[in-house]
Formats: sequence, structure tokens, C-alpha cells
Amino acid sequence: MNIRKMKKGILLICIVLQSMAAFAQEKNPVLMTVGDSEVTKSEFEQIFFKNYKKETVSKEDLDEYMELFIKFKLKVAEAEARGMDTVGSFKLELLGYRKQLARPYMVDKEMNESLMQEAYQRMQKEVRASHIMIKCAENAHPEDTLIAFNKALAIRKKLVDGENFERLAKSKGGSEDPSAQENGGDLGFFPVFKMVYPFESAAFDMKVGEISQPVRSKYGYHIIKKTDEREARGQIKVAHIMVAANRIDGEQSDAAKKKIDELYELVTTGTDFASTARKYSNDSRSSANGGVLQMFGSGDMVAEFEEAAFGLKNDGDISKPVQTDFGWHIIKRIEYKPVGSFEETKTFIEAKVKRDVRSNKSKDSFMDKLKKEYNFKDYSAQRFKKLYKQVDTTIFSGDWAGDNVTDLDKPLFDFAGTTYTVGDFKKYLIDKQRNERFQPVHSYLDSKYDYYVTGIITEYEDSRLEEKYPEFKALMKEYRDGILLFEITDEMVWGKAQKDSTGLAKFYEANKTDFMWGDRVEGDIYKCKDAKTAKKIQKLIKKGIERDSIVRLINAESQLNVDAEGGMFLVEDKPELKNVNKGVNGPIEMENSFYIINARDVRAPEPKTLQEARGPIISKYQEYLEKNWIDQLKKKYPVTINEKVLYSIKK
Repeated sequence: MNIRKMKKGILLICIVLQSMAAFAQEKNPVLMTVGDSEVTKSEFEQIFFKNYKKETVSKEDLDEYMELFIKFKLKVAEAEARGMDTVGSFKLELLGYRKQLARPYMVDKEMNESLMQEAYQRMQKEVRASHIMIKCAENAHPEDTLIAFNKALAIRKKLVDGENFERLAKSKGGSEDPSAQENGGDLGFFPVFKMVYPFESAAFDMKVGEISQPVRSKYGYHIIKKTDEREARGQIKVAHIMVAANRIDGEQSDAAKKKIDELYELVTTGTDFASTARKYSNDSRSSANGGVLQMFGSGDMVAEFEEAAFGLKNDGDISKPVQTDFGWHIIKRIEYKPVGSFEETKTFIEAKVKRDVRSNKSKDSFMDKLKKEYNFKDYSAQRFKKLYKQVDTTIFSGDWAGDNVTDLDKPLFDFAGTTYTVGDFKKYLIDKQRNERFQPVHSYLDSKYDYYVTGIITEYEDSRLEEKYPEFKALMKEYRDGILLFEITDEMVWGKAQKDSTGLAKFYEANKTDFMWGDRVEGDIYKCKDAKTAKKIQKLIKKGIERDSIVRLINAESQLNVDAEGGMFLVEDKPELKNVNKGVNGPIEMENSFYIINARDVRAPEPKTLQEARGPIISKYQEYLEKNWIDQLKKKYPVTINEKVLYSIKK
């Protein structure tokens, strides 16, 4: 061998490697250093652009985000210096997140897309169906499964021969769904994702009037009759006026019905719906907004409310009073939207598919692709002929030793360059055996073999995710650093502020004038229909009559005469309390209402006690602790920023 040529070759390789390194450094230069650690431009960009939504990047935005990033990196550096990334609980938590983050990489994306398209097509309809269920556990013995299946077949035959579905569902030996005794098996209308996937698929794919073959789900076997189908309702936005009432309390319910009828008369004879809702509705979450609710679809509201809302045909239509478990409602239609496009609903569908049993289809498809990618070769068919005879029922009691298993070194399958033998599978069977129900050895071994193969393939692919997908590797680093950030901040700031009662008390004493009550009034507020009513109430108060008794007397003829509430009120929250003095005040006219205020106490601004302002005080104390801590970390881990690299960042 020519030594001179060999040295020249090594030199050329070194030059090439140096050039590649310089090129890589030029493409991904160091943006900053934190202590002894370097942070590249790409690492900063990855996190920055996840949170940055503007079309162009400004110098001010980069500077602002860099301040947050510096704090983030300082905290992570301190956590690493303390060895928090080596603690068992940290590793376990990170592993848990890794399992979640790996899931999108462990499925067949094409199959996932197909399942989402299928779901979207089903979103266009709602199906009504009845069912008769025969219970059968997922892991039932084959003999029990067969009994349940045959029972379902016998029921189907009766239905096909003309027997009444509802009567059969309710009969002895009929449906084992407890609700069948009330609904006769009728499940009403339901949209996609409402039922388990096998049931849903059968119901959506059937024709109206058709009776299914037995459909297997995790609950058992179902005989399904599709009774109707309609276009999907889409989504609707409504406003409502609610009068709260308990159905059981007769007196309260009667008063509520009387009040809702009076309100219905108002809004259907010209009185503005929104102002009436603001004035009278008991739904505090929507009344301030004129009774307007967020848009909703089928299954989002209680049935009575939903039926009335979707029964309104035009924007602006108003329903008659509707009773639900919450009370009485008058509903006004504001806006209607049909089912959106696939792109508009894709995020919703994707989340549903991932949580649903239908996702198993993409996992199975993914497994088939991995077998092809890693050259999977299966020899189990010829090996299992012997194995079926060598494994006995002691395996179901956990006592099988496998002493009579032969051909231990014979291959069961090849995968990714490794051969797995009969002996390997025998060890797996011994390790996994436990007390369980007897079943045919053949089906047991087939099931265990599927688990064994799937486990090996999954574990191998999982181990290569960081290598195959750079974005996954970067995501794992984000989560790792995020956990460290949380743990160290909790120890030094959040948790410390909660536990350090002495420090918190000192901080409160030094800053208590920052936590003040405004002007307050303690007493009763009467919101009256008119001045005449207000003056009646004023006289009753002076006679010493209690608030609840006054309300009953005044509202004897109309529930709209007065609303009353008592307690300690902030003047800034209740404009009617402005300039109120201790004693009986009013009538005060404001926004077409008349107020009487029975003020038992009027309190000037004063500091809140530590207990009264505990939440805000802790929050401020946390800010104080964090600022001091960050100042210390900046001294411990000096930060330098390459501004040329920073300001070169573009979208």
C-alpha cells in the first residue's frame, strides 16, 4: 500500500469534513451562549415560530421573545446543574410524554386520512335506530361467545319474521340493555362518534327499515334496526331568557311558569329580547350578553332545549316557553350554520378519530407497512403445528413450565436482521402467563403470538423515532426542557410562595396598600318595575319586614314587579350603589328600573386582609421571587447574544 497516497486520502477526508462542518455552522450558527452551553439559531427558531403568528418578524418582537427565552434557558441550566434531569420521577414523566408524542408516528397516516374522510361523510347525516343487545364480554370464552351470537341470531329471525321490535326488546329474553324497558330499544337520532364504531358503521351503512346481522362491540352483540335518517342539523346560535325553577318544588315551579309566561308576552309583543334577557334572565353567564349562547350542535344541550332551538326555522324566530331540568326558557334563533367543509372540521374529526376504537385500523395497517420495511419473514405456521400440542391448559393457571417444548432454536420469524426463535416465544409465554379463563389453546397461542410480534416491532420502531424524524427529536428536547422548567420554577417560585407563610406575610405587610377594597355596601338591593312599587318596598322595609317576605308580597300579582338580592357589594360592580348612604335609599332611577337600597353598612376603601386577597398577593409574591432569582441566575450563567444572527431571523 502506498503510505503517501493513504495520508493524502486521510487529509482530503479531513478537509471535506471540515468544509461540511463549516457549511453546517454557517447554515445553523450559534445564536447565544448561556454559561458554557451554546444555543443554535434553529433551536431558537423552532420554539419562536411555534408561538409567533404575525406575517413578518420585527426587531421588537425578537427582542421581547429573547427575554423570555433567556429566562427559560437560565432555569433549565440551573435544573441541569442540580441534576434534576437524572431523577427517577423526571425520567418517568418524560417517558410518559414520549409515549404520547410518539403516537402520531406509530400509525398509518394514509389510513388515518381515510378514516377522517369516512367520518366527515357520516357527519352529513344523523341516524335513528333501535337495537336489541345481548351482553358478551370482549374476552369471553368462545363457547360463551357462540351462545350469545346464536341468541342474537334467533332474535333477528323473530324480527325478520314480523315480530314487533319494541315488544321483543322489552320482553323476557329480549334486550339486555337496561334502558330498553323504557325506550323499547329506540336510541333516537344520533350523529357520527356518538356510538361505538362497529355499531355506528352498521347503522350508517344500512338502509332505513333494514335489520342488521349481529354486530359485535365491546358490550356484546347488537341487532340493529335503522328506523330513520335525516340531514345533519349543523350548528345553531340562540339567545334565551331563563327563569330558574326546580320541577319538584311546586310553589317555585308555579311562580316560574307564571313569570316565563309574562316574559313571553313581553318579547312577542314588541319588547326587545336582549334587554329583557339582561333584566330578567336567571342565567348569569348569558344575561349580560342579552341571553346569547355559544353556537352548539346535536347532543350539546339537554334534549328539550335542543329540539326547541332547532325547531326554529328562521333567524329571529322565538319559541314558546320550554321546560328543562334547569327551569323555563324562551329561545330566540340568532344564526344557523350547516356542517362545515372538511378543512373547517378536520381538527375536530382528527381528535375524535384518535380517541376512538376506529384508530386500531390505522395501527394494523401501520404494522403491515413496518413488516415490509424491515423485511419481516414469518415461519410460525410450521412451528405452531407442534407448539399447539406442547402447550397445555396449565398455562391458564400460571403453572406451565414448557419443559416439553422442542425445536427451541428454530426460527419463528425474522425482523430487522434479527431472528426470533421458538425458545424466545416460550420464554415470553412463561413470563406472561397468569390465572385466566380457560379457552382453546390454539386461539390463546395465536393471540399471544400477535401480541409478541406487535410488541417487538413497535418497540423497535419506537427506538428509531429520533433517528428517523428530526422534528420528533426536537419535540422531545422541548418537552424535556419544559419539564425541567416547571420543576425548578415550582421549587423556587410557585411552590415556595405557597409554602413560605412567613415570607408571604412580610411581603403583604410591605405591600398591602396595593391590595385594596373599593367602596362597598352591605345590604339589600331591590330592582323594581316602577317608582310606585319602589315606594311600597321602602315603606315595608321601614316596618322591619324581611327581604324574602317583601318579594313574596310585591310579586303576588306579577313576578316582574321586583328582583332582590342581599350581601356585600362593590360599588364599582353595582352602579345603583353610587352615592348610597347607610339606611334606606331611593327610589333610584336607572335604565328603566327603580332601585331601593337598604344599606346596613357603607365602607370606605381599605386594605384587603391577607386571607381576602391571598390569590393576588401570592401572584405578586411569585413575581418578586422570580425577579430576584433570575438576577442571581444571570450572574451564575452569563448570557451572550449574537445580535447579527438574531436579527437575521425571517419568516
